[in-house]
Amino acid sequence: MKAVILACFYCASSEVCFFNIFLVIFSLLTVCVNRILRRVIFRAVTFWISVLVLMKMIYQLKYLDQTHFNYKCKNNTVNFAEWMGLRKTGKIFGVHLRYISPNIVYMIVTSLLAVVKLRDHLIRYAMYKSKDSKVIFPKISRLDAERDFPGLLKYLLNYGYFKFGIEITLIGLVSTIAHRRDFLALTYVTWLILLLCLNRTQCARIWEVFQLYFVLSIFVQYIYLLNFPPNLCDASSKESSYKSIWSMLDDSKKYTYRSNLMLEYIILLLISRQQKSFRAELSHINDLSYRGGNNNYVVHNIAKLGHVFFENPTHDFCSYVRNYA
Repeated sequence: MKAVILACFYCASSEVCFFNIFLVIFSLLTVCVNRILRRVIFRAVTFWISVLVLMKMIYQLKYLDQTHFNYKCKNNTVNFAEWMGLRKTGKIFGVHLRYISPNIVYMIVTSLLAVVKLRDHLIRYAMYKSKDSKVIFPKISRLDAERDFPGLLKYLLNYGYFKFGIEITLIGLVSTIAHRRDFLALTYVTWLILLLCLNRTQCARIWEVFQLYFVLSIFVQYIYLLNFPPNLCDASSKESSYKSIWSMLDDSKKYTYRSNLMLEYIILLLISRQQKSFRAELSHINDLSYRGGNNNYVVHNIAKLGHVFFENPTHDFCSYVRNYA
């Protein structure tokens, strides 16, 4: 599922244009809605990408002249069709293929997801299981992580992000700060300091605001790169000097902006995943039978040692050791 979401945003970030704004909106919505609405969004994205591929291929016909969409703004000539997301690629097949390659990648990933989902449904139907398991190893609990190394690996595959989600998210936040090194990175530093100063419960309270900030940040950055449509440029005005920010950038800077957006979207996925971990943690806060355990602070229990009865839930590997030497 995450691969489909990343492929969708990759299609939008690979070419900054008006048509891909809808892909950006859909990609940002998928991290904020539940599973049912996410399926509806995926179907809408698949339909829109199919329409985009058809429009891009139809635009390659020689009967369509791209100069009809040119606009003059002082000494600059800008093309409205390219701003929308349609451009001529010539007669070389390899160029055509590279032009629609992000869309093809999305279709391949979506098809693989559909095959996996169908196979999983058929297996569960054959085994008379009505619901699919949300974890890889359903029978593994927190106590299994203390018994042996395979149990630890299975537990981490099931509940690793439940235990270390905040740490992983903060590491990702530091990586995007080091990658950007601009004013927006300074705002991320402010969030980083704030999250480090709060405890886990306080972080859970403001986590939705943190997620919303990243959503708005990515969307505003994309709109900034897109700029205004060229048909709004008035050639007769002395003050009009339309210059697309995206068109002025060279290939290296375009790659930098795309990598910034892609990295921040990955961080947004981590933030969204941690939000789900917070919800699971709050829903099982007093549930001792929850296999993922809990994330309560236990440092204060050290002061109670020797004064109150304490039963260590971890298996004792040191008191009774048999030596076969």
